[in-house]
Amino acid sequence: MAILFLETTFESSFSIVVLDNNKVFLNSNKTNKKQSEVIADITKKNLEEADISPINLKAIYVTNGPGNFTSIRVGLAFAQGLTKGLSIPLYSTSALEFLVSDLVNKDIKTEFLLPIIPSRGEDFFVQVFNSKTGKNKSEIEKLALKDVIDRYMSEKFTIVKLMPMPSLDEIIGKEAIVDNNLSDKCLAIATKIRNKTLKPVKKLQANYFSPPSADEADPKWYMVKKNNSEEC
Repeated sequence: MAILFLETTFESSFSIVVLDNNKVFLNSNKTNKKQSEVIADITKKNLEEADISPINLKAIYVTNGPGNFTSIRVGLAFAQGLTKGLSIPLYSTSALEFLVSDLVNKDIKTEFLLPIIPSRGEDFFVQVFNSKTGKNKSEIEKLALKDVIDRYMSEKFTIVKLMPMPSLDEIIGKEAIVDNNLSDKCLAIATKIRNKTLKPVKKLQANYFSPPSADEADPKWYMVKKNNSEEC
């Protein structure tokens, strides 16, 4: 069961293919081009390296935010176009859930996992997950650094981040897990898809927290949360 993974909510676009034998092929945007200009190219290159064609794909997974409006739209639109064209199922979770997917029920000493993704300035996206079951215990939140510290800097939480965050690193130090192994995360999600513990999405939804440049004056365009997400 070959699965294509698309991730556009972090700083770079990633296209990852997981084959039946769990061999992983990964390509990312290493240029200064916009994500909309490279997502098709890196996916094409990825499929070529995996020696498969699009018709060999059995499923597609895409992260749905939170993050920049345009970046999320690029990933969702591309994923949805492929799944409709190939008539295969589409799977999706938040980037925060993707970030902790390979850590659930592992040797984590705290009750909760707290993945953190930087937003703009001193703001961060966070969500709480049970470290044993992977179930989310909160909605996605966009918080200032002070609020992250006040709410979550305790022994109950293990902080998980994909990249160094200087302003946060000074405070949390060695308590945080820096986990940038995207291959392991995709393998964990692939296992859920194959075991049918992750269900296909019927209506693709997004978590927008950053404004499209043309509509910055209208916050309803981008402050969209899980219980009121825009359908693509």
